[in-house]
Amino acid sequence: MKRSLLALLLLLCLSPAPALFAATPGTGSGELPSYVRRGLKDYETKGYEAAVRTWLAGSPYEPATEMVSRIAFFKNIEKLYGKYTHYDLVFTKQTPTSNQVYIRMNFERTSGYILFTSARRNHKWVLADIDLDHLQKYGSNVPAS
Repeated sequence: MKRSLLALLLLLCLSPAPALFAATPGTGSGELPSYVRRGLKDYETKGYEAAVRTWLAGSPYEPATEMVSRIAFFKNIEKLYGKYTHYDLVFTKQTPTSNQVYIRMNFERTSGYILFTSARRNHKWVLADIDLDHLQKYGSNVPAS
């Protein structure tokens, strides 16, 4: 019994990341909401202001679209990291009422991470929360670029 418990504890301690957050790119336990995908495409083709407008659309934050022009953090990120190039899907996690998507945003000089939390509203996913960070917070099977 003690050996079994010790083996289980050792296995848990040596795991690189919780299985909940480790995912093969594109094969998470949820979907990439269309507004997230469209926003990332807008970022690539039209810039961060268009992306933020797309991400806010239909959400409780949509009336605050005048804030889009004042969102300086993406502008500052681009000054430090360089031009946005592409993204990698790290994981998705979905329940009937929420969806989380963790993405590595790749820029010319380095990468940053963004967690989109979505909620169902009128039978579609809309932004409920967004968390930006320059360091990876969750495990990943996504290869380094």
